[in-house]
Amino acid sequence: MSQLMANMNAHSRPSLSFIADGMDAWDNPLVYEVDQERRIAVIRSAGQNGIDEDGGSDDIQVDISLGEYEH
Repeated sequence: MSQLMANMNAHSRPSLSFIADGMDAWDNPLVYEVDQERRIAVIRSAGQNGIDEDGGSDDIQVDISLGEYEH
């Protein structure tokens, strides 16, 4: 059991605290956008190359559904 726990600790995920700071893992600012037409919020990292390519190339993007919102 102790060996299993040691292996799990060795392969634990890195901290994601950088997201709260608005910076990606390469210390570049995250991109936040709202697409009203598609009703999504976008959070994107420009990736290792640091160039925002609108979700292409090495960009890392998450689309979050805004659902049905009535005023």
